[in-house]
Amino acid sequence: MIWQRLRRAALTLLAGYVIVFTLIQIGPQKDSRAGSNVIEAFGSPGSSVTDVSGSSKSRVSRAQPQLTSLLTLFTTFRNHSNADRLHRALVRNWDLLPGNINLILFSTELPDGEADSLVSGTRFLHLQPKANRFGVPFLKSMYSDAAKRFRSDFYGYVNGDIFFDNGVIQTVSAVRNNLLTFATTILIGRRTTCGMSDFLSLDEIRPENLRRVADKIGSLDRADAEDYFLVTADFPWQELPDVVVGRKSFDNYVVWFAITHNFTVIDVTGTVLALHVNVPASQGKRRLADHLYNKWKLGDRYDYKKSMTVSAPYATHRDKAGDIRVEAREPFYD
Repeated sequence: MIWQRLRRAALTLLAGYVIVFTLIQIGPQKDSRAGSNVIEAFGSPGSSVTDVSGSSKSRVSRAQPQLTSLLTLFTTFRNHSNADRLHRALVRNWDLLPGNINLILFSTELPDGEADSLVSGTRFLHLQPKANRFGVPFLKSMYSDAAKRFRSDFYGYVNGDIFFDNGVIQTVSAVRNNLLTFATTILIGRRTTCGMSDFLSLDEIRPENLRRVADKIGSLDRADAEDYFLVTADFPWQELPDVVVGRKSFDNYVVWFAITHNFTVIDVTGTVLALHVNVPASQGKRRLADHLYNKWKLGDRYDYKKSMTVSAPYATHRDKAGDIRVEAREPFYD
């Protein structure tokens, strides 16, 4: 009897050790798998970023959402005979921008093979946008598609002939660091214009060299010509009508909408060089319905006097130490 009791006690003790040992082995494996799932769901560290020097050219995974990046920039190209040099130069300029950013080319006019060739080996992703019956992309659907692909603090549509210096990344970073102070935010700015023939070498389109080129042959454009909108992820695009890019009024309407909704509208002309490269387009006259698509869509829905860069109640500048500051100012309505 005593022997049987001792034997049962020994077996019970042994079974306990086996259970504890098994739990120890299984526990870390489950944790490890959970950690792996998190990495797969949000992208492995470094998979979609570049360092500040812009040296990394890792391609973004198209299948999975990514870790939050600073900025997602996107544009669309028109197809005309004088544009190939412009397109290739712009892709190079944007791809050389430093930092944790994503780039998208939306294209309806370029053949898929040509568009894919343009962005091959870069951080750009090529997507087909939603467009009107004339093949012109809708603005808000591009923002929506960009947000589905990438998780960013800011999203920005930019016209397809705008080159940036590094100030765009530095400015967005400075504003991002103050987002707790601001409401829904949109960054706009004036462009500086030059001709394509003034670009003589690939070195001149590098972001760090662009200011020298602009100072030499560029001129600051009008306050009502707004070619980019960098907005926080909570910008309510769903409330805007389906305006298209590259046609009259869409830019002024977006700025007016933001100002009248008391969003934080910041004129970043003082710290962002947006170089507009003017290339003569060799294409026929647009049909009237195409040319005035936005005008007919919007009617008299907005006040032009509150739709310019000078209408923004905030502006950026660099202090004596070279740091970027955002300050309130008196908006100008003319």
